[in-house]
Order: sequence, then structure tokens, then C-alpha cells
Amino acid sequence: MSLPPLWGSEKFRKSVINKLNSELEHCSLSAKNAGQGIENAVFEKTQSKKQYLGYVAKIILRVRNMVHIDDAWLANCVKTILSKPPPRLRRVLRPEEFAKYNKEMMKLRTQLQAEEILKTKDRK
Repeated sequence: MSLPPLWGSEKFRKSVINKLNSELEHCSLSAKNAGQGIENAVFEKTQSKKQYLGYVAKIILRVRNMVHIDDAWLANCVKTILSKPPPRLRRVLRPEEFAKYNKEMMKLRTQLQAEEILKTKDRK
């Protein structure tokens, strides 16, 4: 019998359930502790950590945008999100990659400005 992947471990899943429950507590009194059911539905639907976290993030963002939620809305929300393809997670640049990107953009900007200056001089 093979071991579940790290993202499928009880400890990891429990931390996700706790996060879902804490988000739900801020928005609703009736949806407390619904995180277990939501997490189970997401876990059954996904095959990878990336898909799993993508769905969880999408649900948390949807819940945060609501002022008050009830059980019916929450169930419909989860069903709607899980019926669509998994969301794509964006890669975040490390600080050194971001600095390199900014330097390259500054070089391009300087080159474009120099070309514009040359064009305006040629017109005169």
C-alpha cells in the first residue's frame, strides 16, 4: 500500500480545514465547521496539490467577498467552483528574479527613449 502524498496527509488537510473554518466564521454563524465537507469535496475532485490548493484558494476568496453567507449559498458556491476546470496558480517571482526583470525593463525603456529622441532629431 502506497503512502498518500504530503498534501494528502491528515495534518495538511486538517490545516486546510481549520483555515476554511476560520474564514467561514468571519462571514456566517450558520456555516461554522462546514470546512470539513468542503475540504472533502475538494480532495475527492483533485489529483494534485496544485489543483487542490487552487480550488481551496478560489473558495476562500469567494467567501471573503461575501458579507453574510448561508449553507445553501456555500454548497452552491462549492459545487459551482468544483464543476469548472482547476484554477491555474500563478508563479510568483523571487526577489532576485524580480530585480533582474526590473533591470531588463529599465534597459528597454532607456533604449526606446533613445530611439524616440533620434526620431525627433531626424524629423527636424
